[in-house]
Amino acid sequence: MTAKAKQSQVVTLPHAAGTEMSVHPGTMISHLMTAKDIDIDKLQGLFDLQLKYDNEIARKAYHTAKARFAALAPTILYDDEADFTVGGKQTKYGFATLAGTLDQIRSALQECGLNVSWKTDDSLEGGNLRVTCFMTHDLGYQEETSLSAERDAGKGATGMNSLQAVKSTVSYLERITLYALAGLASRGDDDDGKRGGGPEPIAKISTSQLKTLTTKIAKVGIESAKILELFSVETLADIDIVQLKQVHAMLNLKANADKEGAK
Repeated sequence: MTAKAKQSQVVTLPHAAGTEMSVHPGTMISHLMTAKDIDIDKLQGLFDLQLKYDNEIARKAYHTAKARFAALAPTILYDDEADFTVGGKQTKYGFATLAGTLDQIRSALQECGLNVSWKTDDSLEGGNLRVTCFMTHDLGYQEETSLSAERDAGKGATGMNSLQAVKSTVSYLERITLYALAGLASRGDDDDGKRGGGPEPIAKISTSQLKTLTTKIAKVGIESAKILELFSVETLADIDIVQLKQVHAMLNLKANADKEGAK
């Protein structure tokens, strides 16, 4: 076969009558493999195309799953309490532990095909610790977020020894990165005991915030009843300012997933 003839080689693929679906690159590869005088450059190009195709499918699946997770995930409830005295001053506050948080969202993660993991880096300049949280979809697409802090952050305030302080710092960073990546909020977000007397009542959203939220819900296309059920409130006006952050995060993810699905 001459070079000119080889360049004009055409691989004919079967087409189902009445369909307009794009052919998966893997199908094109399998047919090209059966052709005589395989064009290696074309084959490599198809392999690269299949990789991009599969990555795009995984990315869209991840964002769809993330939007569904936002609708399923609860507001995290406190499951532990810190109570310690330093210099004669007692500090007491409630908080959600990492284990307690995972217990409350595990079923939602599994239902959406998502899982989370962490990596700790202690090689930062100045001896700080960096914790990175990864959220991965079953198809392989992954997103991450990182935070860093001094390895013994909080040691002076709690009276912990160095090893206890490192463990506490890592656990805290794991929890905060998870909340940031997954769009979670705990009931009465703890402030590390700065109030000193337990959590105060959380303010409800304002009239202007309610109006903005109502407009956004209608625009995104989520039923208000679903939000009321999710946050265990009777009306949208009963949503507090902590829950409001989670509602907006859920709506943003839904809007982004719809936009990606329309491409």
